[in-house]
Amino acid sequence: MIKKLWNWLTSTPGVSSMSVQERNAFFCIRSSKWKKTRDTFLENNESCCAACGSTENLAVHHIVPVHINGDMELDENNLIVLCCNKTLNCHFLFGHLLNWTKSNPDVVKDAKIWREKLT
Repeated sequence: MIKKLWNWLTSTPGVSSMSVQERNAFFCIRSSKWKKTRDTFLENNESCCAACGSTENLAVHHIVPVHINGDMELDENNLIVLCCNKTLNCHFLFGHLLNWTKSNPDVVKDAKIWREKLT
C-alpha cells in the first residue's frame, strides 16, 4: 500500500519534479543525520530554552522550517532550543505562534526579548 502511494505521488506533476530533499521535506522525512545533529547542537550550545531558560522538555526548533527549505535541516545556524513544557510551551508559542502549521521568522529575536524580560 505504501509503495503504491509513493509511486502515485512521485508520478504526480509537481511532486515528481521535486528534488530528493524537497520530497523528503514535503513528506516530513528526516535526514538520517538529524538525531546526531540535534544531539550535537544541544551539547555544544546552552542546553536551555532560549526564551524562558528552562532545562526540561527541550526541543531543537528549525528557524526556517524543513518543508520550506530542506537544505537547511542540518544547518546549526538554522536551529534554536525551545522548551515544550506544560505551563509555558515556548516551542509552540514562539516557534509556531500558537499554530503548528505556522512558523515564526523572528523566533530568535522574540525569544531573546522574552528571556531579557524574565531575567
